[in-house]
Amino acid sequence: MLWNLEQGTPLATLPLAATTVFSDALAEFSPDGASVALAARSDPQVLEARTGQPRLTLSGHSAGVWSVAFSPNGEWIATASEDGTARLWRNVTGRSERVIGPGPNGRVPFRDARVSPD
Repeated sequence: MLWNLEQGTPLATLPLAATTVFSDALAEFSPDGASVALAARSDPQVLEARTGQPRLTLSGHSAGVWSVAFSPNGEWIATASEDGTARLWRNVTGRSERVIGPGPNGRVPFRDARVSPD
């Protein structure tokens, strides 16, 4: 649920799918606060923070996404998935620009997505 803290009223219910993923990075606000990215599904979404309306669907993972993170400048979104890949997406288009993995030992899940400041 997204809340308007000034008024103490709900803005939107977030469409999190039923999941067995337990992470502290299932949702993250963009640096400018305009968007919120949601993980916990194989097709993470980026929503308008004020309304909860979908803005982008990040399609490409084949299993649940454990973690989502914005780059400090808000241009990129990183995801880490049970499918053994991590992906880097353009925030404006939702296009997957880089895929890391799966490794040589098969599908070992990435658990945490982070983007360095540089």
